[in-house]
Amino acid sequence: MALSLRPTNLSSLRGLDYCVIEDGQVIGRVYEDRHTRPGLQWFWSITMHIDPALGVTTDGRTPTLEMAKEQFKSSWSKVRESDEQKCFARS
Repeated sequence: MALSLRPTNLSSLRGLDYCVIEDGQVIGRVYEDRHTRPGLQWFWSITMHIDPALGVTTDGRTPTLEMAKEQFKSSWSKVRESDEQKCFARS
């Protein structure tokens, strides 16, 4: 699973702002919110529909970009694992 960040060009409005890309498709967003309290400046979210029954966290706030990327990747990995299990179940 190769994830990459691409600037959204909205960065100057509130802080740094990125789309999260996997296989050429936008699957999420990570951005800096300079107008929130310290320690919660970075917001991340999976922007694709995720079945709530999976129990996967689809957004969060962190103090650093690195932590936001780690949390995003962890949640996205759970989505991917669920997709793989469904494929095996159909086989």
